[in-house]
Amino acid sequence: MIQKLYLMPPPVFYNVYFDFNKSNIRPGAADTLNIVQRTLEENPEMVVEVRGHTDSKGSNEYNDRLSVRRANAAIDYLAKRGVSSSRLQPKGFGEESPAADNNKPDGSDNPEGRALNRRVEFKIVEGTLGFNERNQQQEQLAATPVAQTGKLETRGGKLDANAPQAKTTLSFSDPIMKIGPVKFGESKEYTVEFTNTGQNDFKIFHLEGGCICTTPVDWSRGAVKPGEKGFIKFKFDSSKAKVDPAYASSLNIYGNVPDDMILYDIEANVTR
Repeated sequence: MIQKLYLMPPPVFYNVYFDFNKSNIRPGAADTLNIVQRTLEENPEMVVEVRGHTDSKGSNEYNDRLSVRRANAAIDYLAKRGVSSSRLQPKGFGEESPAADNNKPDGSDNPEGRALNRRVEFKIVEGTLGFNERNQQQEQLAATPVAQTGKLETRGGKLDANAPQAKTTLSFSDPIMKIGPVKFGESKEYTVEFTNTGQNDFKIFHLEGGCICTTPVDWSRGAVKPGEKGFIKFKFDSSKAKVDPAYASSLNIYGNVPDDMILYDIEANVTR
């Protein structure tokens, strides 16, 4: 199966989530921050804005302060592990930039939406993921003739659905990763393999889960050449999902072609 390509803005890093009215780093959030640390170490010119957010409970003034505390908590965690604080710029947004609805359409409380809003995210303000290799790849694409195969193509960050060939094409061992049954509350790790079916080397520069229940753990670090295999390992935490025989999540994969994201679907059977 050839995965679809999506045109995306420059990636915002992993979201780190918080308990209600708290700014301390949870164990699961620490796992995510460790991945952020590794990404920053692999991209030493990168500077990020650490953006704190809250849900809509409480006053605007209180939530503004809480969002800054959350941003500073993430910065303190990374700084203690060797990341220079000069590369981490705190900014609090309070409740003004929700990722999900705090209330349901009927006006009642939406706890799942509020949980997604209690977060810190990381936005690149200097440098980028794999900057040099991305530019080299872009130059190669501009100079490479395109085979007529009827697939999607991206060039220079522009997506053309009628163009013949995508340079970033991955074939996964399972078209959709179906996991489970998983009992609600359990956390397990899974691995999916892929083959680079494109014409150029492919390197993963950034991974993120499609929901707070899905966290990347490890992946192929070097360039995967055409025809070679790579892997992605991720953790699925059903306590952050809900009981559903077909709970939908995903892995969002950013590679070395600017502005491309490959979406790999995950379907989990979460039981009681």
